[in-house]
Amino acid sequence: MGNRLRFVAVVAATALMTAVGTVGAQAKAPQPDAAGSKGGLHCVSRLEHIGSSKTEAEIVSETCFTTYVAAVRKATGGAVDLSVVLSDGVAMRAVDAMDGPIGTLSSFLIGQDWDNANYNPDAGTKLWEASAPCGPGVAWNVSNINPDWQDRISSAKGKSNCDRFYHFEDPNYGGAQRNCLPNCATFGVMNDATSSLQMKP
Repeated sequence: MGNRLRFVAVVAATALMTAVGTVGAQAKAPQPDAAGSKGGLHCVSRLEHIGSSKTEAEIVSETCFTTYVAAVRKATGGAVDLSVVLSDGVAMRAVDAMDGPIGTLSSFLIGQDWDNANYNPDAGTKLWEASAPCGPGVAWNVSNINPDWQDRISSAKGKSNCDRFYHFEDPNYGGAQRNCLPNCATFGVMNDATSSLQMKP
C-alpha cells in the first residue's frame, strides 16, 4: 500500500506541477524545526488511543517543519513523498486529490487544520497523524488540543475516512461547535475558537 501511495503521490504532483510550470526544479530537503508550532510552520501531532479506548486519544508527540511537503511525509510514515514539489500549494492539492486511507500500516494522515481560512498555509498548518484510519468503532477524539493551536483554527479537512471532523469551543467537547463533513473552508463564529476536536467515520 505504501508503494502505491508513493506512486499516486508522485503522479498527482507531477501532473499538478506540469499545469503550473514547475517540472524539472529540485526541491530542498526540509528539516524539523524544534521551535514548536509557531508562525507559519507545518506541525504534525501524533495521536494514540488512551488505554483500551478506540475513540478517546491523546497527543503523544509533535514535530514541526518549515514545509508542508516534509510534514505530510512524516504524517504518512513516508508513504506520501512529494519531495519533487517546490510549492506547498501544489503539494496540498496533490494530497487533497487522494481518497481513502492515506498512510502506511501505522501512520495515517487523518485530518488537517489551517490557521487561516480557505486552507491558506501561510500562517501554519496542523496535520493529525494516527495509527489507523477512521472506521467502524474507530475514531480519534482529542479532549484538549495543545496550547499552541488553541484558538487558532480557521479551516479544516478530514482525511483517511474521517468524514466527520468536529471542532469544539471548549475542552472536553463543550461549547459551540463547527461540524466539517469533512471539510470547512471557513469557521464563522467558531473562527479561532477551537479547544477540542473529534474525527469520526
